[in-house]
Amino acid sequence: RLSSLESAPPAGSSSVAVQPQSAAPLSKPSTSDFSRPAINPGTSGSSSATSTTTLSRSGVNGAAPVRNTNRTLGRGTLQPAVLSEQQLYQMAYDSVINSNFELSIAEFDQYLSVYPEGRFITNAYYWKGQAYLYLSRFEEARDSYEIIVNRYTDSAKLADAMYGLGLAYQGLGNISQAKALLNDIKRRFPNTGVANLADTRLLSLD
Repeated sequence: RLSSLESAPPAGSSSVAVQPQSAAPLSKPSTSDFSRPAINPGTSGSSSATSTTTLSRSGVNGAAPVRNTNRTLGRGTLQPAVLSEQQLYQMAYDSVINSNFELSIAEFDQYLSVYPEGRFITNAYYWKGQAYLYLSRFEEARDSYEIIVNRYTDSAKLADAMYGLGLAYQGLGNISQAKALLNDIKRRFPNTGVANLADTRLLSLD
């Protein structure tokens, strides 16, 4: 299920002033979003994992399942469900991939509240930042990316989060900060897809 969903880009993102789609933020994230944090192959050039964890109603790695009472269906009804950690993350991920950005933010917040040390924590902050970016809510996007940059410096999402942070700075009008961060990406992650994106973005800022 993941492979078919992850290959499809979202619709309705062209109205954002700072265009995060140039960073391929919602196109084909690695399947390792559901096993270990990894940089999206579309942005970094890194290889992706080839396996995913089977969804289970009994929880991931023994974690207690979560009862969800907030999922709204198309006809306005509620869908009661018991969600494992992975299912809760996937629900939020599915929303952002389908351009339901406001909903995805609420769902990522739910995931982060229930699993503050969860397996997908850096991925959750990253995709939450992407959702904010598409909504042109640059301060919130900045805050979400900065959590990864400042707290999870060994995360494989670091380069992507730095790039997203650069876009957030640009959206806030902090061009000097955006340039400094994009140059830092080129220095720290040479010969990668995200470094190439940073280089292209720098040219547009000159």
